[in-house]
Amino acid sequence: MSRFLLRQQEKFLMALGKHDIPGLRWLLEGFNYYDVQRVKEVGPDRAAAEWVVRCGGAVK
Repeated sequence: MSRFLLRQQEKFLMALGKHDIPGLRWLLEGFNYYDVQRVKEVGPDRAAAEWVVRCGGAVK
């Protein structure tokens, strides 16, 4: 039984590294959406800062 679990873990880690998990691509694209209009409005630095804050980043 433990060999089976180890093999499954290896398969999962390989799929995770290749982003080959159902639904993961959709999730990544949703969080990493590049809004061209917003970049034109506020500039690339401000748009990047807003993205970091939206993803939970903070400055100490």
